[in-house]
Amino acid sequence: AVCELCFIVNRIQETFGPQVIDYGEMAGASMPIDRRLALWKASDVLLLTSIREGLNHWHMEYIYARKEPSPPGVTIASEFSTICSVLNGALRVNPFAIQMIVATLDKALSIDIQEHEV
Repeated sequence: AVCELCFIVNRIQETFGPQVIDYGEMAGASMPIDRRLALWKASDVLLLTSIREGLNHWHMEYIYARKEPSPPGVTIASEFSTICSVLNGALRVNPFAIQMIVATLDKALSIDIQEHEV
Protein backbone atom coordinates (compact mmCIF):
# COMPACT_ATOMS: atom_id res chain seq x y z
CA ALA A 1 0.00 0.00 0.00
CA VAL A 2 1.28 3.44 -0.93
CA CYS A 3 1.23 5.95 1.91
CA GLU A 4 -0.91 9.06 1.65
CA LEU A 5 2.15 11.32 1.79
CA CYS A 6 3.76 9.44 -1.13
CA PHE A 7 0.56 9.92 -3.14
CA ILE A 8 0.57 13.67 -2.42
CA VAL A 9 4.26 14.01 -3.35
CA ASN A 10 3.65 12.14 -6.62
CA ARG A 11 0.68 14.37 -7.42
CA ILE A 12 2.76 17.53 -6.79
CA GLN A 13 5.62 16.23 -8.93
CA GLU A 14 3.26 15.27 -11.78
CA THR A 15 1.66 18.73 -11.71
CA PHE A 16 4.73 20.94 -11.21
CA GLY A 17 7.66 18.72 -12.19
CA PRO A 18 10.04 16.47 -10.26
CA GLN A 19 12.38 19.34 -9.33
CA VAL A 20 9.88 21.12 -7.02
CA ILE A 21 10.02 18.61 -4.19
CA ASP A 22 12.71 16.20 -3.08
CA TYR A 23 11.10 13.54 -0.92
CA GLY A 24 12.66 10.64 0.91
CA GLU A 25 11.91 8.46 3.89
CA MET A 26 14.20 6.78 6.33
CA ALA A 27 12.80 4.15 8.65
CA GLY A 28 14.29 2.08 11.39
CA ALA A 29 17.80 3.37 11.94
CA SER A 30 19.07 6.83 12.63
CA MET A 31 20.96 8.69 9.93
CA PRO A 32 24.67 9.15 10.73
CA ILE A 33 25.44 12.63 12.09
CA ASP A 34 27.58 13.70 9.10
CA ARG A 35 24.70 12.96 6.70
CA ARG A 36 22.18 14.64 9.04
CA LEU A 37 24.26 17.82 9.28
CA ALA A 38 24.64 17.90 5.49
CA LEU A 39 20.86 17.52 5.18
CA TRP A 40 20.23 20.30 7.72
CA LYS A 41 22.62 22.63 5.79
CA ALA A 42 20.75 21.94 2.54
CA SER A 43 17.23 22.32 4.00
CA ASP A 44 15.31 25.57 4.37
CA VAL A 45 12.77 24.06 6.78
CA LEU A 46 12.85 21.26 9.36
CA LEU A 47 9.42 19.73 10.03
CA LEU A 48 9.06 17.06 12.72
CA THR A 49 5.53 16.03 13.66
CA SER A 50 5.82 13.52 16.45
CA ILE A 51 2.73 12.71 18.46
CA ARG A 52 4.57 11.67 21.63
CA GLU A 53 8.20 12.41 22.18
CA GLY A 54 10.73 13.46 24.75
CA LEU A 55 13.45 15.95 23.90
CA ASN A 56 14.48 15.40 20.28
CA HIS A 57 17.91 16.90 19.56
CA TRP A 58 17.38 17.22 15.79
CA HIS A 59 15.93 20.74 16.06
CA MET A 60 19.03 21.88 17.96
CA GLU A 61 21.32 20.22 15.41
CA TYR A 62 19.42 21.96 12.61
CA ILE A 63 19.80 25.38 14.25
CA TYR A 64 23.49 24.78 14.94
CA ALA A 65 24.16 23.58 11.36
CA ARG A 66 22.50 26.71 9.97
CA LYS A 67 24.72 29.19 11.84
CA GLU A 68 26.50 31.92 9.89
CA PRO A 69 27.54 32.09 7.12
CA SER A 70 24.49 29.97 6.21
CA PRO A 71 21.13 31.72 6.10
CA PRO A 72 18.98 30.71 9.07
CA GLY A 73 16.30 28.08 8.57
CA VAL A 74 12.87 27.53 10.07
CA THR A 75 11.94 24.74 12.47
CA ILE A 76 8.41 23.41 12.73
CA ALA A 77 7.70 21.23 15.75
CA SER A 78 4.78 19.19 16.98
CA GLU A 79 2.96 20.81 19.87
CA PHE A 80 3.14 17.38 21.54
CA SER A 81 6.94 17.38 21.65
CA THR A 82 9.12 18.64 24.48
CA ILE A 83 11.12 20.85 22.11
CA CYS A 84 8.17 23.27 21.93
CA SER A 85 8.86 24.14 25.57
CA VAL A 86 12.54 24.72 24.83
CA LEU A 87 12.53 26.50 21.45
CA ASN A 88 10.54 29.71 21.59
CA GLY A 89 11.21 30.47 17.92
CA ALA A 90 9.92 27.18 16.51
CA LEU A 91 6.62 27.23 14.66
CA ARG A 92 4.15 24.87 16.35
CA VAL A 93 1.73 22.50 14.66
CA ASN A 94 -0.77 19.86 15.66
CA PRO A 95 0.25 16.74 13.69
CA PHE A 96 -3.40 15.74 13.32
CA ALA A 97 -4.40 19.09 11.74
CA ILE A 98 -3.32 18.74 8.11
CA GLN A 99 -4.54 22.21 7.07
CA MET A 100 -2.57 23.72 9.95
CA ILE A 101 0.58 21.93 8.78
CA VAL A 102 0.03 23.11 5.21
CA ALA A 103 -0.48 26.72 6.32
CA THR A 104 2.56 26.58 8.60
CA LEU A 105 4.74 25.12 5.83
CA ASP A 106 3.58 27.91 3.53
CA LYS A 107 4.44 30.47 6.20
CA ALA A 108 7.85 28.88 6.83
CA LEU A 109 8.73 28.93 3.13
CA SER A 110 7.66 32.55 2.70
CA ILE A 111 9.29 34.10 5.80
CA ASP A 112 11.79 36.80 4.87
CA ILE A 113 15.35 36.79 6.19
CA GLN A 114 14.71 39.44 8.91
CA GLU A 115 12.00 37.26 10.49
CA HIS A 116 14.39 34.28 10.48
CA GLU A 117 16.88 36.16 12.61
CA VAL A 118 14.44 37.38 15.27
